[in-house]
Parts: sequence; structure tokens; C-alpha cells
Amino acid sequence: MTYLHWFYVLVAVQVLDFLTTYFALKDHNASEANGLLKPIMNKIGVVPALVVTKIPTIALFWFYQAQMPIEILWAMCAVGVYVVGNNINVIRRG
Repeated sequence: MTYLHWFYVLVAVQVLDFLTTYFALKDHNASEANGLLKPIMNKIGVVPALVVTKIPTIALFWFYQAQMPIEILWAMCAVGVYVVGNNINVIRRG
């Protein structure tokens, strides 16, 4: 797969992360596990915090795709898949 294909995977994973995180936090009384994101959520709210982190992440990989090693993109996709899986487990246990 090309960088562009993996970029689309990253976008899909970021969207799924947004949705599953929101659902877990709002409807299942979960707490944010990311120590960097939690204080931002406490200050500005869940949705704004997710927006201000997801959009720049996607933009970074789009605008710097010529310089970005594909291995970093793979790693971001893998981390995102892990986070989404964890969120789904939290929701299922919920």
C-alpha cells in the first residue's frame, strides 16, 4: 500500500477513535487514560479536545507526507487501532 492508502487508514482510525472515545466517556462513565489529553478535556470539554487533537494530527500527516517516513504512519495507525479496540472493550464492559 502507498502512503496515501495508509493516510486514509489513519483518517479512518482517527474518526473511530473520536467516536469511540466520545461514546465511552459520555455514555459509559469511562475516564480518559491519556495523561496529556485528560487536562485538555477537563478545561475545554471532550469534543473540543478531541477536535483540537485529531485535526492537527491528520493535517500533520497530510502536509508532511513527502518528508514523513511511512513507518511513522504505520505506527500511528497501529496505536490508533489499539486505542479504538480498548475503547470498544470499555464500552462493551460498560
